[in-house]
Amino acid sequence: MVGSGVLCITGYFLASLSTNPTVGFIGVGIIGLSVGILWPGTFSIAAKGIPRGGTAMFALLALAGDLGCSAGPTVVGMVSGAYNDDLRKGLLYAILFPFLLLVGLSIYKKVKVRVDV
Repeated sequence: MVGSGVLCITGYFLASLSTNPTVGFIGVGIIGLSVGILWPGTFSIAAKGIPRGGTAMFALLALAGDLGCSAGPTVVGMVSGAYNDDLRKGLLYAILFPFLLLVGLSIYKKVKVRVDV
């Protein structure tokens, strides 16, 4: 998941900072690939960490995913609108999401180590 987060940040940098449309398009493709890899990782960690979570856990994960899938583009659109509809500025701001993922994974690793010991 860390690799996907780093790959996602790379894709956002390519999509937002490149003046070449082809490179920007490749960046968006990298973002899609890395985000698609994150879901199985999230489900695996949840199933391993909470083995009796059952259907309710997966329903909450789906709800969180749906919220993220609507909040992320909303924030990008609002930031883009604030900068005269410059989508590149909105995509640059979206780097915040994978950065928060990496911070969360770091915290998870520290907490997990303490619990396992």
